Amino acid sequence: MYPYNITSNYNNKNVNINSAERETKLEAMSFTDKRLLKLVGLMAEETMTLSNFYKDLYKNISDNNDRETIKDIYLDMVKSRKYLEDIYFRSSGEKVSYNNDVNKKITGNKSSDFEKGLIYLSEYSRGIRSLYGLFKDSEIKDYIIEILSDVLGNMCLINFIYIKNK
Repeated sequence: MYPYNITSNYNNKNVNINSAERETKLEAMSFTDKRLLKLVGLMAEETMTLSNFYKDLYKNISDNNDRETIKDIYLDMVKSRKYLEDIYFRSSGEKVSYNNDVNKKITGNKSSDFEKGLIYLSEYSRGIRSLYGLFKDSEIKDYIIEILSDVLGNMCLINFIYIKNK
C-alpha cells in the first residue's frame, strides 16, 4: 500500500526506496500523557457497555433478520473492545480496569431500543473520531480507523432496523 502520509523522497537521492514502507514499532510507553491512556481506558469501558447493550438487545428480538444484524453489531463492538484493550496494554503494560457503573438498559420497546442504540453509536463514533487525532503511531491509527468504519457501518444498519420497526 502506498504511504500517502509520508513526505516524498523524490529529491533526496540518498534515501533507500523502501524506507517509506518500513514498519513502525510501537514503543512500550509511547503515551507521554497519562490522560490519553485514561481516555483509551474510558473508550474501552464505553465499548464494553455498548457490547452489553447490544447483547441484551439481541436476546430480546424475535425477528431473525434483525437478530443477525444486532449480532453483527455486537461482534463488532467486541472486536473494537479488544483493539482498544490491545492499544492500552501495549502502551502501558497493564490491562484495562473496568468500573462499569453506567449501564445502558433496554426498555423492551423495539423502536425505542433501536433509537437508543443509534444514539449510543453516534456518541461513541464521536469519541472514537476524536481519539484518532491524538495518536501519531500509524498502527494505532489503523486500529482506530477500523473501529470507526465498523461503527459508521453499524449506524447505517441500526438506522435501517429502526426505520423498519417504527
